[in-house]
Amino acid sequence: MKWWRLIILGIISLKLNMEVRRMERETNIYDYIQEVSKIDEKDRRAISKELSKYSKDELLFMLPIITNESNFNKFAIGDNGNSIGLGQISIYKGENNDKTSTMEMIILNNPQSGYNFNFLYELQKYKNGELDSCKLFDIKVQLKLISDYIKMIKLKIIKSTDNYIEPTLKNISYLYNAGINSNIDNINIWLSNYNYYDNVTYYYMILTKNFL
Repeated sequence: MKWWRLIILGIISLKLNMEVRRMERETNIYDYIQEVSKIDEKDRRAISKELSKYSKDELLFMLPIITNESNFNKFAIGDNGNSIGLGQISIYKGENNDKTSTMEMIILNNPQSGYNFNFLYELQKYKNGELDSCKLFDIKVQLKLISDYIKMIKLKIIKSTDNYIEPTLKNISYLYNAGINSNIDNINIWLSNYNYYDNVTYYYMILTKNFL
């Protein structure tokens, strides 16, 4: 057999193995969502399929946080209408509407992710109640926002001091909930005042014990 045929067969085999692993992840994610959430079958399938494109390392942070934030309801709205979607990412632009929201910050800092829509236009559609056609409620967009935000948080943790600090479920949960610009030194105050991390840990245990 010629060498180029071996290379082609190797590439095909690699792609097949990757697809098999992706399908296994999709099944496990579907089963996890079914365990913790009561969303309908259509959304469960769509969210599971999109999440299966992310690595296991990413999913170990994304899934518990999403469960705690929205319980996989893509139309979830909190903070008096200022936090939306699967990750409950803030769209609040300040009292005078002149600040950069968390969602805008994520989009602006991650041009490689290809957020090919006008944020202010989509924000107005949300305010008009046009949720079904609003890109901010698209599952693929919402998951991309969550993933990019967690990556930004990890980088913030690593750069927070001269000494290396490893991003963990605890400090990632803290900055995700309190805000990326929060002082990492205040994490213990946050832990004593809120049960956010306890909830995320609970879902993390379910996820790692039975599904991933």
